[in-house]
Amino acid sequence: QKRCPANKRVAARRRRAGSPAMPSLEDDEDAKAVKSSEGDIPPIVQKAITYCWSNGFLDVFRKYFRDNAEPFIGYPPKRDMESAEHTLEHWDLFQTYLKLYEDTLNEWLEREGVENAQFYKDVQHVQDTTTDPKVQEFVYCLLASCDYDSFYSVMVREAMKLGASSKPILRVPDTAEAKNADDESGGAKGDKGSK
Repeated sequence: QKRCPANKRVAARRRRAGSPAMPSLEDDEDAKAVKSSEGDIPPIVQKAITYCWSNGFLDVFRKYFRDNAEPFIGYPPKRDMESAEHTLEHWDLFQTYLKLYEDTLNEWLEREGVENAQFYKDVQHVQDTTTDPKVQEFVYCLLASCDYDSFYSVMVREAMKLGASSKPILRVPDTAEAKNADDESGGAKGDKGSK
């Protein structure tokens, strides 16, 4: 996900304080001030800030990123992403993520009784009119959530964590021919014939 300029400062401050790097209205005094300074910010956008930065919303995507990062192991960071050939699997994972993102947000909007079109109209209004940096950051991050480059960046970071924290992934043959080939070599399953 693209890092919002103000978000870098907030994330660094939170890491130093031992807090999570992702902004959350639940524990951020500055963000609570955004919520309470109603001004020209439609109520649904204020609620969306609270919801979208809550663990209930973010954990859905954190899990998706962790569970699907393996195909991004060994890929370069976003700044060098043009040098890598992106696979159809990457694109399929992005499409699945987009559906999950849209479904999760739309389910919340339905519970709030707000039409999708009205929500995005309100987001557009806020984007065009607000000078509040916290609200601008939210709108930027909301829109960046639907961007492939941002998705790629998050997945590569997750893959780096996965690669650094796990043992090499051993692929077990899943075909009868592969099993028979191991059996016929006279060695134990997985043995490379070191006799």
